[in-house]
Amino acid sequence: MILNNLVQRLSRTRPRPISTHVAGASHPQTLGHSVECGTRPTNDPPQLSADDYTPDDLATVHALVTSLLATAAATATRHAPSGAWEPRADSTLDRLGEASALLDDLSRAVVRGRRELRAIDTRARERFYTRALSHIPRPRSY
Repeated sequence: MILNNLVQRLSRTRPRPISTHVAGASHPQTLGHSVECGTRPTNDPPQLSADDYTPDDLATVHALVTSLLATAAATATRHAPSGAWEPRADSTLDRLGEASALLDDLSRAVVRGRRELRAIDTRARERFYTRALSHIPRPRSY
């Protein structure tokens, strides 16, 4: 009976969104909630803008993509000089091992790139939250 009462109470209450106004924005940003009042929190991060990224971030992204493409081109030149993969091994098991090593090399380069992109996005998101939270009015101390 107590559990039923608790469930009924919780089903009637609605969470309120936490809204912050970001300078220069035409509408308030909502942290962790959708814009509509009375909806449940979402895990969708707020939309970042170009202002959240620094020139160093953009230079890092450029270098990262250039490095990834260079790795892919070097791998293609080494393993597929005619445009199609030409295995060096004769046996089926050796060919599978060679294919696995080739895919591992490419996969490591892609994983490294994704990790660095996530780090850049994390820093940009931290800048966004710092800027958004700096615009929340502080409570008066009594």
